[in-house]
Amino acid sequence: MICPDLQSCEIEDVESDGLNAIQLIVGGDVDVVTTPHASLFMNRNAKDLKLPINELATYLWWRLNPAMEAVDVIGGKCVVMGPTSHGEPTDCTEPVIVLCGEMERIAKAIRASSP
Repeated sequence: MICPDLQSCEIEDVESDGLNAIQLIVGGDVDVVTTPHASLFMNRNAKDLKLPINELATYLWWRLNPAMEAVDVIGGKCVVMGPTSHGEPTDCTEPVIVLCGEMERIAKAIRASSP
Protein backbone atom coordinates (compact mmCIF):
# COMPACT_ATOMS: atom_id res chain seq x y z
CA MET A 1 0.00 0.00 0.00
CA ILE A 2 1.33 3.45 -0.85
CA CYS A 3 0.46 6.67 0.95
CA PRO A 4 1.52 9.04 -1.84
CA ASP A 5 0.43 12.27 -0.25
CA LEU A 6 -1.02 13.78 2.84
CA GLN A 7 -4.54 12.44 2.51
CA SER A 8 -4.76 9.20 0.55
CA CYS A 9 -3.61 5.59 0.26
CA GLU A 10 -3.41 3.40 -2.82
CA ILE A 11 -3.28 -0.37 -2.91
CA GLU A 12 -0.46 -1.30 -5.25
CA ASP A 13 1.83 -4.28 -5.62
CA VAL A 14 5.51 -3.59 -5.04
CA GLU A 15 8.01 -5.92 -6.68
CA SER A 16 9.36 -8.68 -4.45
CA ASP A 17 12.89 -7.33 -4.92
CA GLY A 18 11.27 -4.14 -3.78
CA LEU A 19 14.12 -1.99 -2.47
CA ASN A 20 14.73 -0.39 -5.87
CA ALA A 21 11.00 -0.01 -6.43
CA ILE A 22 10.53 1.47 -2.96
CA GLN A 23 13.43 3.91 -3.51
CA LEU A 24 11.75 5.13 -6.70
CA ILE A 25 8.43 5.57 -4.90
CA VAL A 26 9.81 7.46 -1.88
CA GLY A 27 12.29 9.43 -3.97
CA GLY A 28 15.59 8.44 -2.41
CA ASP A 29 17.34 6.37 0.21
CA VAL A 30 14.96 4.28 2.27
CA ASP A 31 14.39 4.22 6.00
CA VAL A 32 11.97 1.77 7.59
CA VAL A 33 10.05 1.68 10.84
CA THR A 34 8.47 -1.56 11.91
CA THR A 35 5.56 -2.37 14.17
CA PRO A 36 4.06 -5.75 15.01
CA HIS A 37 1.45 -5.03 12.30
CA ALA A 38 3.30 -3.23 9.50
CA SER A 39 6.56 -2.00 8.01
CA LEU A 40 6.55 1.61 6.83
CA PHE A 41 9.17 2.65 4.27
CA MET A 42 9.97 6.32 3.78
CA ASN A 43 12.64 8.66 2.45
CA ARG A 44 15.57 8.59 4.88
CA ASN A 45 16.33 12.27 4.16
CA ALA A 46 12.77 13.60 4.31
CA LYS A 47 13.55 16.16 7.01
CA ASP A 48 16.73 17.42 5.31
CA LEU A 49 14.81 17.68 2.02
CA LYS A 50 11.97 19.45 3.84
CA LEU A 51 9.41 17.04 2.39
CA PRO A 52 5.88 17.77 3.60
CA ILE A 53 4.60 15.78 6.54
CA ASN A 54 2.53 12.86 5.32
CA GLU A 55 -0.27 13.19 7.83
CA LEU A 56 -2.04 9.97 6.86
CA ALA A 57 1.11 7.82 7.04
CA THR A 58 2.16 9.51 10.28
CA TYR A 59 -1.19 8.91 11.93
CA LEU A 60 -1.19 5.30 10.71
CA TRP A 61 2.26 4.84 12.29
CA TRP A 62 1.07 6.42 15.54
CA ARG A 63 -2.00 4.15 15.64
CA LEU A 64 0.19 1.09 15.07
CA ASN A 65 2.86 2.23 17.53
CA PRO A 66 1.31 4.58 20.14
CA ALA A 67 4.70 5.18 21.79
CA MET A 68 5.67 7.27 18.72
CA GLU A 69 2.66 9.59 18.88
CA ALA A 70 3.86 13.21 18.77
CA VAL A 71 7.50 11.99 18.90
CA ASP A 72 8.27 11.83 15.17
CA VAL A 73 6.57 12.16 11.79
CA ILE A 74 6.82 10.68 8.30
CA GLY A 75 7.68 13.06 5.48
CA GLY A 76 6.91 12.50 1.81
CA LYS A 77 5.59 9.34 0.22
CA CYS A 78 5.37 6.19 2.33
CA VAL A 79 5.12 2.53 1.35
CA VAL A 80 3.24 0.39 3.87
CA MET A 81 3.81 -3.35 3.87
CA GLY A 82 3.10 -6.11 6.33
CA PRO A 83 5.23 -6.95 9.35
CA THR A 84 8.66 -8.44 8.79
CA SER A 85 9.22 -12.17 8.75
CA HIS A 86 12.83 -13.42 8.74
CA GLY A 87 13.96 -9.86 7.95
CA GLU A 88 11.66 -9.43 4.95
CA PRO A 89 8.38 -7.48 4.90
CA THR A 90 5.23 -9.45 4.20
CA ASP A 91 2.08 -8.40 2.36
CA CYS A 92 0.08 -5.60 3.94
CA THR A 93 -2.51 -7.11 6.28
CA GLU A 94 -6.25 -6.60 5.90
CA PRO A 95 -6.65 -4.82 9.30
CA VAL A 96 -4.00 -2.23 8.30
CA ILE A 97 -5.67 -1.72 4.92
CA VAL A 98 -9.05 -1.27 6.63
CA LEU A 99 -7.57 1.16 9.18
CA CYS A 100 -6.00 3.24 6.43
CA GLY A 101 -9.30 3.29 4.53
CA GLU A 102 -11.14 4.48 7.64
CA MET A 103 -8.57 7.23 8.21
CA GLU A 104 -8.83 8.29 4.56
CA ARG A 105 -12.63 8.54 4.82
CA ILE A 106 -12.35 10.65 7.98
CA ALA A 107 -9.82 12.98 6.29
CA LYS A 108 -12.16 13.43 3.30
CA ALA A 109 -15.12 14.16 5.57
CA ILE A 110 -13.12 16.78 7.47
CA ARG A 111 -11.98 18.44 4.23
CA ALA A 112 -15.56 18.44 2.89
CA SER A 113 -16.91 20.10 6.04
CA SER A 114 -14.18 22.76 6.23
CA PRO A 115 -15.16 26.23 4.99
